[in-house]
Amino acid sequence: MTIIITHWCIGVMQSDDLLGAACQSRQLQFGITLFISIFINALLLQILGLSMESR
Repeated sequence: MTIIITHWCIGVMQSDDLLGAACQSRQLQFGITLFISIFINALLLQILGLSMESR
């Protein structure tokens, strides 16, 4: 999921249209925030899953 988002953002950044300019500012910040939050959520789910398995 996160890989798709980052690849999409990189693809948009490489294009020279208005979307590229938008992605470099606000959407890039949003993408980074989303990437970090998804990563943390996945990490928490993995930790919860491991703790559930050990019980």
